[in-house]
Amino acid sequence: LEVERRHNYCTPKSFLELISFYIKMLQDKQNSVSANCERLERGLAIMEQVQSKVEGLKEDLKITMVQVEEKKAATAVLIEQVTKASAGAAEEKAAADIEAEKTNKLAADAAALQKEADGELSEAMPAMEAAADAVNCLDKNSIGELKSFGKPPPECIDVCACAGFLLRNEKKKLDWKGAQKMMNNPMAFIDEVKAFNANVIPDQILKDCDALIALPFFNYETMKSKSGAAANLANWAINCVKYHKIYVKVAPLMAKVEEATRTKTEAEASLAIVMQKVADIEAECARLDEKLNGAVSEKERVEAQAAACLEKLELAERLVNGLADEYKRWTETVKELKDLQMKLIGNCLLASAFVGYISPFSMSFRVQLWKDAWTGDISSR
Repeated sequence: LEVERRHNYCTPKSFLELISFYIKMLQDKQNSVSANCERLERGLAIMEQVQSKVEGLKEDLKITMVQVEEKKAATAVLIEQVTKASAGAAEEKAAADIEAEKTNKLAADAAALQKEADGELSEAMPAMEAAADAVNCLDKNSIGELKSFGKPPPECIDVCACAGFLLRNEKKKLDWKGAQKMMNNPMAFIDEVKAFNANVIPDQILKDCDALIALPFFNYETMKSKSGAAANLANWAINCVKYHKIYVKVAPLMAKVEEATRTKTEAEASLAIVMQKVADIEAECARLDEKLNGAVSEKERVEAQAAACLEKLELAERLVNGLADEYKRWTETVKELKDLQMKLIGNCLLASAFVGYISPFSMSFRVQLWKDAWTGDISSR
């Protein structure tokens, strides 16, 4: 009053304004503190989630690294198996190549001998064919007619005797009665002539036949005027002897061909076994290669997964370590804010009462009141 020359009144309106100001200040402060507290709590929750994920990543990485080591060990075993199998396949393939070379040489030798033998036998085949043609000209009637001769021409007897040497291996030259007995059954006699094996003729028989064949009349042209059957028998005997002489010369070569063919067949059978073994080994190698490729792909996949997990873990740990101080500070701040929430009622009441009381005064009185009077009093208590 002395300084300002006026009275300072406290009216009901002033009290209502105090209450309104208190309520507004309390709500504003509560909303601000709650918002800050919620924001910091969300940040703390995210940090805790990251820390939990880091621990989970560590466990996943341990499991993954165990899987990586298992895959590496399994792949190493497969590599060793494939290496051994490939080496075995290479050895078997080399052996097979050697066998194939031997077999090809044997086949070439056998083919050469066969060609040579075929060339030699080609000279004998016309004689054998001519003998077969002569036999085909024989029939029951012609043999029956020849057999029925009571007193045949001497030439016919010699032809029949030559047939007796070849067919019956007679030691002596047949007479006519012996020849008739030989031809007693014409069809059986023809069958015997057809079945004759010209490859085998004893030397003595061949010598006896040569003596008869050397006679001037012993040919088809001369004998056909005597007897058609005798002429065909003569032609048959001539060509059988001719074929035999060529065959005897070729027989050793044929034996060589047979031996070479047998050896070649055995070699081919052995080669087939070796080639089958090689094929089985190569199939096993292919199966192991496929399995190895799958194992390598799986190992690479697990290694990539481990690398990605490790990278995530490093990033997460950097984040967690970098925010460790913030986590501590935010935790303390949240604790302080929650404590402040409990004190806001009194703080706002005290502040609003101070404002409501001091507001009617001038600036100098306000400063004097809060700085000189109230602040010291509050501090002392």
